[in-house]
Amino acid sequence: HVTRINSDSSKQLIKLNLNQVLELDPDHDILLQGLDRVRVYGKSEMKPEEYVTINGIVRNPNQYKFNQDMTLNDLILVANGVSEDFPKYKIEISRIDPQKVDENNYAETFEFTMTDDYSIINNENIQENGDVSIENTEFKLEPYDYISVRPDPFFKMQRKVTIAGSVYYPGDYTLRNPDESITDILKRAGGLLPKAYPIASYLTRKGQVVRINFQEIINKPTSNKNIVMQDGDNI
Repeated sequence: HVTRINSDSSKQLIKLNLNQVLELDPDHDILLQGLDRVRVYGKSEMKPEEYVTINGIVRNPNQYKFNQDMTLNDLILVANGVSEDFPKYKIEISRIDPQKVDENNYAETFEFTMTDDYSIINNENIQENGDVSIENTEFKLEPYDYISVRPDPFFKMQRKVTIAGSVYYPGDYTLRNPDESITDILKRAGGLLPKAYPIASYLTRKGQVVRINFQEIINKPTSNKNIVMQDGDNI
């Protein structure tokens, strides 16, 4: 366009069709005046800024400027890596096609597995026995890709309980399975000392004291009072 200063000092904006100007079309090849300013825009200025988005358990989930040949690994590193330590992560990429007009097809999705060393495997290449059928390659992103990074749902950090008092081996114990009960932990702690007074023993859970007759559950481990232990419990 041309910005022109009129005689009354007001500014006038005159649009130009550059293609027709270059073809010397007299209707568009206007005569310039003193103080006229001509601005020719580049293609990049006329396009909206392209971006990709990453969320989930990365340190800096956010929207980032898209760069040509940007890969999934590149974006994860730009987001400063994962925020929690897991042996595996599930990654889902949702991709839109701006040219599609199908109202019932919202997006195309791709699924990947990422290990703790940031190796990424396309889930389509994983066979039933767990082997990878072909060598993994870098996955290139496209503008407006939406990436979600989620932890392996089957992995949890150790769950710990504490037993103190008149047992042979007091201390912290990690739970082996979701069904370990009070008597299971007592056995792992070597059992009660002869001086122990199980009737007065108790369990603390989330700051609340739970009164349980330990003698009763020792005599009858199948009792419903022999409750399942939870992370953070204290005996």
